[in-house]
Amino acid sequence: HYTNLVKFKKAVLSNNFALAYQLANQYPLLKETKYYQLLEKKFEIAFEKALKLIKEGKITEAKEILQPFLAVPQKLELIEFVLKKGEIIFLLREKLAKRDFKGFFALIKEHPELKATKEYKKVMEYANRLYQKTLELLKNEEFEKAKKAATLLLEFPDFEDKAEKILKKIEPIIQFWQYKGG
Repeated sequence: HYTNLVKFKKAVLSNNFALAYQLANQYPLLKETKYYQLLEKKFEIAFEKALKLIKEGKITEAKEILQPFLAVPQKLELIEFVLKKGEIIFLLREKLAKRDFKGFFALIKEHPELKATKEYKKVMEYANRLYQKTLELLKNEEFEKAKKAATLLLEFPDFEDKAEKILKKIEPIIQFWQYKGG
């Protein structure tokens, strides 16, 4: 509906985040618009500013920056979490920077609120791309590379079973080629 888009656009541009997110949840097609991307970008910018302030020990200022998003149910849990335990976000980023996916997912398991972070979303997108690449390598009979990719996938809980199936499938093939000397 055009009227929903107009109302949504107006809510985003006037920083009425509660209404904007409510409309986006009510009409999922709005999530595919540039205004929704803008809305998420506004949250991301506020979130990053707040994190910087938290790192400096300025919790009150961080809360002020995130205040406009406190009326947004899907952001509330993450905001409350970061205001109370901001250091865990820094730890999550550290794990990601070191490509310590086991440690990364251990933190996610311990603090499910972290699934709302951009870091989690990026890691899941990466895992999905890696899985697709692994399937492509298999299809192209690049078994050693597929084994390497599938072994990395074992570190992603949502892809662990798929990775194990791939490894079980290619291990005998690799052993056969090593036996044949090829």
